[in-house]
Amino acid sequence: MGSAGSKFVGHRRVDLYCQGGFGEEETLPSVVRAINDCHAVFVAKIGGCPRDELKAAGIDPVDRFAHEFIEESAITYFKEYLAKVRSHEIMHEVRGDADIRQGAYISAA
Repeated sequence: MGSAGSKFVGHRRVDLYCQGGFGEEETLPSVVRAINDCHAVFVAKIGGCPRDELKAAGIDPVDRFAHEFIEESAITYFKEYLAKVRSHEIMHEVRGDADIRQGAYISAA
């Protein structure tokens, strides 16, 4: 992705965490491990516990673009991120490999 455009490169399958307002606490660590190489994750809605866990892992839970077009939202976020790096507000760090498990998604039922 660049500030002028974005490109879909893949998706991550993770265990379901929240279904209908309650979280499955035992699945949250595996979700965080599966995305621990990401700088941000876009969410429509997020509770306090998962927000805190993501922030502790260095992942920015972004909910201000809920229900907006993902491409435009990602580019806007990326431009803001680059501005923070350029102004030395934050330091960009290459993040490690995620613990991506094939078939991590257990069920939707």
